[in-house]
Amino acid sequence: MRQEVDSRARLVIIGVIVVALFTGLLTRLWFLQVAGGEKLAVAAQNQADRTVPVPALRGSILDAKGRVLATTVLQRSLVVDRQKLSTEQKAALIPQLASLLGNAPEEIAKDLDSQQYSPYEPVPVAGALSLEQFNFVNEHAQLFPHTAISNMPVRVYPHGIVAAHVLGYIGKINAGEMKARPNDGYQDDDDIGKDGVELKYEAELRGTPGVDKVSVDNTGRVTNVRTVRDPVPGHDVQLSIDLDAQVIAQDSLQQGIDGAGRTVDPATGRYNTPVGGAVVVLDARTGQLVAMTSAPTFDPNDFLNGTADKYFNDPASPLIDRALSGYAPGSTFKLFSSIAMLQDGLRAPGDSVYDDGVFEMGGEGQNKQNAGKVAHGTVDLARALTVSSDFYYYGIGNDLWNQYRNENQDETDVHPRGYAIQDTARLFGFDAPTGVELPGDSSGKIPDRATNAVDFKDSPDEFARDWKRGDSADLAVGQGATLVTPLQLADGYAAFANGGTLHTPQLLKSILQSHAGLPDGQLGPVVRTTSPIVKTQTGLDPGFRDAVFAGLHGVVYSGEGTAYAAFYTYEGPTVIGKTGTAQNTGKSDTSWFAAITNADNDPNLPQYVVIAMVEEGGFGAEVSAPIVRRVIDYLNGNATPPPVTVAPYNPNAKTTAD
Repeated sequence: MRQEVDSRARLVIIGVIVVALFTGLLTRLWFLQVAGGEKLAVAAQNQADRTVPVPALRGSILDAKGRVLATTVLQRSLVVDRQKLSTEQKAALIPQLASLLGNAPEEIAKDLDSQQYSPYEPVPVAGALSLEQFNFVNEHAQLFPHTAISNMPVRVYPHGIVAAHVLGYIGKINAGEMKARPNDGYQDDDDIGKDGVELKYEAELRGTPGVDKVSVDNTGRVTNVRTVRDPVPGHDVQLSIDLDAQVIAQDSLQQGIDGAGRTVDPATGRYNTPVGGAVVVLDARTGQLVAMTSAPTFDPNDFLNGTADKYFNDPASPLIDRALSGYAPGSTFKLFSSIAMLQDGLRAPGDSVYDDGVFEMGGEGQNKQNAGKVAHGTVDLARALTVSSDFYYYGIGNDLWNQYRNENQDETDVHPRGYAIQDTARLFGFDAPTGVELPGDSSGKIPDRATNAVDFKDSPDEFARDWKRGDSADLAVGQGATLVTPLQLADGYAAFANGGTLHTPQLLKSILQSHAGLPDGQLGPVVRTTSPIVKTQTGLDPGFRDAVFAGLHGVVYSGEGTAYAAFYTYEGPTVIGKTGTAQNTGKSDTSWFAAITNADNDPNLPQYVVIAMVEEGGFGAEVSAPIVRRVIDYLNGNATPPPVTVAPYNPNAKTTAD
């Protein structure tokens, strides 16, 4: 009887356990199919499929004639499918790749583990295989498991250093750039424009990335790839830059810099030590840039082959675009001081003064002098420009300061007459960025009391923060705190050349559809073109323009003109211009020359402004004027102009060369 009871108890317990197990199983099945079914289905799908972006072919940068300045080509590269590598295979592959490529094993390992690339795509370990390397890999495939030859897109700048500061360069996107573009679909391994046109027109050049759907198994290995959306190539960007003119400008600048190092600074008796310079060629009628170069320069290809560190460590700062950087303009600024004087009614063109070489600065007891204290005798406006009489312009600055002193110096710092030069300079585009489509477009500086208050805010001398007589005199000759960029100067001279229209300088000529896949020399359809951008009308009085024109004409054609030595053998359409030599405390002078071609404005001929600046290069007449002469010879049709002749022979030699 007792055994029968125990048996029944055991059966009841077993039954309860069985029922509990089935209840748990049914509950789990219900959760999987009903409560959590949708969530788990999505998770399973996510485990099976991955979306992988496919970069678009980056658009090309072209010159005004459609010649390639920057493009993307397919390069024979070595890639490794690291997903398929076993630990043993990876360990054996690394030394083989190191030996083949001449890299350290640690570098190869770092490349194979790079997080810049998607885990579902092969990772590149060599960007450009030589023919010998290519053949070795093909002949010894057993040494390179899961390694393949692949044609990968690579950015190329076929002309190297030519127009480097204009073009800029590309590189891998960084965290800051990603953060600034949260909705643009960039990935960690994407390239992006870092400087120049590559940066400014990134949106046009980049194109639209495609999308692939990658299927993977439960171990994460790729089993299938499906194209969801094909990438769309970026647009081509056509510039107004002419490749041939750019090469001439760049070569002429370097010849001038090299020659400047063989000239002597008369103040110190030592050779000048030029550190760089710039040349700008601007279409005076449209504001389009024909050439713009800066020295020293760089090769943008180096940013792609990993050899660009040398530029960041170079004390000559080759990455700085000197065409967009501010320098004291020296006597080239006298053009604008002359216009200010005439518009203010301070002097008439024929009013003359006697230049004895030294200007006495009134009660301050501070003398200012011409270069070498040379006395020019009686000078009016035209002759003052031709011989570059600082004495004449010191007088203008002094007279304007007297007006400034007599005006109501209220908190607004408005001085309708005393600030005549400042107002004229700003009307012609100075003291503000030009608006050119490049980063680093400096505003320069046109000094006044407000800028002095900032510059000397920490000075215990309150007088330093005021606008002083000497400041006004220095401004009139483009010295003191005055800073202009070569591009600003070109734009201001262009407004004078064309009768008073100030344009925004432009690099862009048109946006085109990609020419990829088209026959050589054929461009894609035009997407949009540009038109000249008028910034302002300066209201330049034609009579005042004629008066200044006469002085600039004498600079080039008069026997006593400061640029006569560089141009006395010149034959071609009329050129006018102005030399400039800006003093630098403790350094050699900055050399300038500004020229206007086709100054008579023949409608059948183009009209250009050509600016040359050599930093610490010495006299403008000796260095920059010969640079500009060579560029103008090319623009006039001489495809192979003679080399730059620094310190050219002057049959009417004078004792100064401003």
